Amino acid sequence: MAPALTMTQLRQARMSSMLLDVAVDRTPLSVARWFGAMQAQDVASGHWSLGARCTGLTQSDVTGAFERAEIVRTWPMRGTIHIIPAEDLQWMLALTGSRTLTGAERRRENLGLTLRDATTAVDALALELRAKPVLMRSDALACIADAGIEVTGQRGYHLLWYAAQHGVTCIGPQRGTDQTFVAVAEWAPHQVTMTRDEALAELLLRYVRSHGPVSLRDFAGWTGLTMTDAKQAATGNDGRLISLALHGQELWATVELAERL
Repeated sequence: MAPALTMTQLRQARMSSMLLDVAVDRTPLSVARWFGAMQAQDVASGHWSLGARCTGLTQSDVTGAFERAEIVRTWPMRGTIHIIPAEDLQWMLALTGSRTLTGAERRRENLGLTLRDATTAVDALALELRAKPVLMRSDALACIADAGIEVTGQRGYHLLWYAAQHGVTCIGPQRGTDQTFVAVAEWAPHQVTMTRDEALAELLLRYVRSHGPVSLRDFAGWTGLTMTDAKQAATGNDGRLISLALHGQELWATVELAERL
C-alpha cells in the first residue's frame, strides 16, 4: 500500500518542488533544467518565473542566459511557448511534437494552407537564416511571404510555429520588445540525445520533481502525451519515483521529496 499523504503535506511538498519555499543562489539554466519546461507565453512573466526562484538574479542575468543560448523559448508541448534548456530542445520536440503536429493538420486546412505551403515556409526560413543568424519576426514573415505564401491573419503565426515544431527554428533573444527567430542547428548545436523511452522517463522525472506530488494524468495533461505514455514513463523511473496516496488518488513524488515528508 502506498504511503498516505495529507493535504498539508501536499501543499508544503509542492511549494518545495516548485522552488518557491526558499530562494537560493540558482541560475536561469539550473531552474530551467529542474523544471524541464516553464510556461512562458508572455516574455515578462517567463522572466519573472525564473527570477522568483533565485536570489540576487537581475534582468541582465536572465537576458544573458538567452543571449548565450543556455535557455530558449519555443513550443515544446500543447502549442504553448515554454522556456527550456537549449540542449534539450530536439529530444523534447521529438517526444511531444508528433501528436501536436498531427492535431495541427485541421488547423492548417482551416487557415487555407497546404502541407506544401508549410514545407516551403520552413525551407525559406532555413535558407534565410543561413545569411542572417537572427531574424526579426517581421523579417521572418516577409521571408515566408517572398516564398509566395500568404501570411495574413493567423497563417504567419502558424507557419512560424510549424518551423519550430520541426526543430528547425526556435524563438531567439528579444530585441527590445520584438520577437526574433534563430536556426537551432547554429544557435544550439550541442543537443542531448535520448531514445524515446529515455526521453519519456526523463520528462516525467523533471515534471514530478518540479510539480510533485502529481498524478500521471497531470503529466499527460501537461505534455499532451497519452496515459499509456505516462505509465511507461513511470516504469522507466523505478527507484527514482515513489507513489503516494491522497484520499484514494495515486500521486507520484521523487524518493528524495517523499523522505522529507
